Amino acid sequence: MQTLNQALYRDVRSDYPSDIFPKVACKRTELGDGDTFFSVKQIVTTINDYYFQCEKIAKLLKGKSLSISCRNVHQFLYSHFQYHADSDVQQLRSPACSWAQRFTGIDCKSYTILAGAILKAMGYNSFVRQIKQPYSLYPDDFSHVYLVVPISQEDNDLNKGYYVIDGTIPTMQETPYSDKSDEIVLAMKHIGLNGTQNTLFGFAPKKGLRATDDGKAYKGYEGSKTENIVKDGNKVIGDLFNVAGTVKDGIDKLTGKGNNRPNPANLPPTANSNAYDRQQSNNAREIEDIRNRNYNNSNHSQITPVPNTPSTPDNPKDNTVIYVVVGGVVILGSIVAFTMMNKKNK
Repeated sequence: MQTLNQALYRDVRSDYPSDIFPKVACKRTELGDGDTFFSVKQIVTTINDYYFQCEKIAKLLKGKSLSISCRNVHQFLYSHFQYHADSDVQQLRSPACSWAQRFTGIDCKSYTILAGAILKAMGYNSFVRQIKQPYSLYPDDFSHVYLVVPISQEDNDLNKGYYVIDGTIPTMQETPYSDKSDEIVLAMKHIGLNGTQNTLFGFAPKKGLRATDDGKAYKGYEGSKTENIVKDGNKVIGDLFNVAGTVKDGIDKLTGKGNNRPNPANLPPTANSNAYDRQQSNNAREIEDIRNRNYNNSNHSQITPVPNTPSTPDNPKDNTVIYVVVGGVVILGSIVAFTMMNKKNK
């Protein structure tokens, strides 16, 4: 191991500010026991968990093309981080921890984490590759790990070519191997947000919906909490109005204002009714009495007869007050019901 450390020793440069990475304490965390495949999965997990630490350096190293970006990342790793092989305890450093221990030295696993995290922060996909080295002391074991970056970022097909980023060696040539195993690291996921009302009101777009042709997104109202509250509220309000309508119909029947049917109390008595006959007789007698009195008092002068108009009972009292009360009860009940449904859904 000491021979390997001496063989891979390099002069470490210090031409970047110390705060290019966040400051961390490199606190030790037990990740569990496992073989090299377990180590590779933990490397991928560490990249995904800590790539945000590489935001500043990724902006400085990203070039105009993928090839330039990969070359910049490799030069940064080889020139700014000393190599030092791990002991029996495998150490998976976060990018910030590797930066803090760059003069002490890191090994191939931490180089790979650092390279993968920077490429992920740039928005590129990559693969963690472990290999068996035919000329090593243990040719049948996976003994080395590094990063490969597919040229075709659309389908990540390594058969179309890839770049090698191995911070342990000064070139981007791949080390000869007899076997390999790759684990993909996907780039940052980007999502679009349109304000906080989606969460607040429970809007959830249906599966398969996309933006409209004019660029406006579907609201996803159907099936949301808001729709359920409104439906329940409308049902309660409808029930209350149905009750109010029943009460109103009852009042209209009593007062004669419902269903366009005239109130019998307001109609003049029919000619065939006994009430009409009695009324007509009374009117005739009253007129005859008036004539006789006028004749006696005015030497038989002409008088104008009283019109023969049957008297009608008074119209029923106005029901405005009743309707106002019923309407108030309906509105108040609607507000209370809607509030209760809203609290229930919360």
